[in-house]
Amino acid sequence: MILTIALSFDARTTSFDLVKVTAMRVLTLIIIGVWLIKLTFAKKIQFIRTPLDLPILVFLIINIAATMTGVHPYMSLVGEYKRYDGLLSTFNYILIYYIAVNFLKEHKYLKRTIVVITITGVLSALVGILQSYGIDLTKWESGVISTFGNPNFIGGYLAMVFFAPLTLFFLIPKNVANSKERRKKIIFMGVCLLSLLLIYKCFSILSHRGGALGLGGGIILFGFLLRRQFLKIKLRLAVVFVVIGMATAIFFLTGQSGLIQKFATTVKIEKKEGKAIPTLEFTSTAETRVYIWQTGLEIIKRHPFLGVGPDALRFVSTQHEKLEFIRTEGGRNCLIDKAHNEIIDIATTRGLLGLGAYLWMIVSLFIFVYRLFPLIKEENKILLSGILAAIVSYLVQNQVGFGIIATSSLFWLLLGMVIPAGRPNHQQTKPVSLPVIPRLAISLSLMILIYYGVLFSIRPYIADVYYKNGLAMKSQGNIDQAMASFEKALEYNPGEEFYYGEVLDAYNIKFNQTQDIVWLDRLIVKGEEAVKCNPLHPYYYNLLSSSYGEKYVRTGNNAWADKSIEASKKALVYKPLFADPYNNIAAIYVRQGRYEEAIKEMEQASALFPDDPNYLRILGELYQVTGKIDKSIELLKKAIVYNPKNADLYGKLGKIYFDQKRYKEAEIQFKKAISLDVNNIFARNNLGTIYINQQKLKEARQEFEAVLKIETENNYAREMLTILGGI
Repeated sequence: MILTIALSFDARTTSFDLVKVTAMRVLTLIIIGVWLIKLTFAKKIQFIRTPLDLPILVFLIINIAATMTGVHPYMSLVGEYKRYDGLLSTFNYILIYYIAVNFLKEHKYLKRTIVVITITGVLSALVGILQSYGIDLTKWESGVISTFGNPNFIGGYLAMVFFAPLTLFFLIPKNVANSKERRKKIIFMGVCLLSLLLIYKCFSILSHRGGALGLGGGIILFGFLLRRQFLKIKLRLAVVFVVIGMATAIFFLTGQSGLIQKFATTVKIEKKEGKAIPTLEFTSTAETRVYIWQTGLEIIKRHPFLGVGPDALRFVSTQHEKLEFIRTEGGRNCLIDKAHNEIIDIATTRGLLGLGAYLWMIVSLFIFVYRLFPLIKEENKILLSGILAAIVSYLVQNQVGFGIIATSSLFWLLLGMVIPAGRPNHQQTKPVSLPVIPRLAISLSLMILIYYGVLFSIRPYIADVYYKNGLAMKSQGNIDQAMASFEKALEYNPGEEFYYGEVLDAYNIKFNQTQDIVWLDRLIVKGEEAVKCNPLHPYYYNLLSSSYGEKYVRTGNNAWADKSIEASKKALVYKPLFADPYNNIAAIYVRQGRYEEAIKEMEQASALFPDDPNYLRILGELYQVTGKIDKSIELLKKAIVYNPKNADLYGKLGKIYFDQKRYKEAEIQFKKAISLDVNNIFARNNLGTIYINQQKLKEARQEFEAVLKIETENNYAREMLTILGGI
């Protein structure tokens, strides 16, 4: 499980984490199945008790309650696309914890597990290092992402597994019996140091600030817990200190790592006009984090007890997001699906009750360690310190990030490893004896559930293979094949609302290609199906609004206009800072001749994105229609400032000047339009007309002749040339 979750990937899917969550669920179910078989033939059934049992039980119950009362129970159950942090994953993590507690009961098993974690970390690091040299074994070609899909994710993982070879290095016995054992010891120590360096090398390439904070926190704890033991192994400590020190100097100070630069640019000191004292401001992603945290705090105020449901943050974040965040992130389609702070994330998705249970669990763990640490033997102290350091690394980095399947499953595994490492003498539950027949019946029933659980776990994986194939077909222009693949993906995973987006887009492309109203009707039906799947999705309501509006244009039936406006208003309920629905409503009002109302809608859209040239253009045209010419000219000039390469904007501004008989200004604008687009018929016809008014007949003839070369059947140009021929 450790190896597969971290190293698995499949280029046929769109998500690294989907492969990992499938592996985690299937392998956990297999382990549970084997366990059940073992228990079936056991005379007495016993489990190991832990000090975390009660807080974990409470945390699970709160997760179940939060799922049932959340804004999107189904998504909170299975987890959101590419995150998979729903109730099923939480339950899976808890199973991993108890598997570790009950099976890694002996020191040798704990040590072997750390060896496997080391091997996994080294292999992950090697994949990342090779990617930095342009050799990508994953074929994803997305930079240094190892088998995790994101530099931050592999950085966070390596910050945890760093402590595995470090622990093994200090676990090696100080005294050995003979020269053969000494050689083995030296070789093993060398392998541990090499593993440490490979992991550290890959980590340095990533420049992951959250991972660096986690690594630093883990090192501090590791050193603090073993401060007395280090006095007995000064030479070994000195070796590690020198090796890591030199590696830090080479990887971070003289290498290409941007970590130091990243930390340096997290904040900036800026002196504002009129203020004597400079202010400290966040920059880059740090500023974005602050906006996300503010949004999370707003959600906690609205859903304080049980939150919005596991992995359901995205479904309500659009209702509370900050305008600064939208503009910082680049606009319309940015989404907050994680709070990038574990405390805020748990509080928003599981409520303050869930956060309390989670903190209770963590505090109980450290109280357990605090009480038993002085009593256990030295070897177990080293083992326990390494495990705790990795746990602390996870906890620290998640205050500016979030866990993924690979890191979270490792975290819960490590939690389970703490118990046997800190308490070698296990406390077990009271033995339960059952007759053979009930045992067989219970085990058989559970095995059937496991079988269907495996099938359920695999279906989303198969669905995503179809989905990825659909994306490939779509990029190649094979819309029909793309639609078939997307529909197949929904067949295997009908609850995945994310797939609906591509299906709808494919239908929309097909409609635009064919202009066949049948495709518009299919688009509407599928859009209504999408909002039933996710009634909180503002983008689906917006797309439905556009589709209803097109249906209104085609049929003239005002019922479609009303449905379009209603859908836009629903989109604005779930995402108030959304400009497109205002544009949709304005388009309906323009069609109905309600220009003043259309202006009000477009003013709201433009207020959200004042630098959007399209909104400025539409507003300018509306002001022109209502006779507010000066305002219209002002807005079109602004639109040109934001999009100076758009020939149509110059043409529209030129037409306003032309209608106002400001021919010289109009001439300038039409010439600019033609300089950007020599085939701009609108600008050439109008410029030719201006030349006639100015008695520049030769120039006028040249413009109309140029139009006919572009469009031989242009009636206006033909008529004007006929007139010019008679002059």
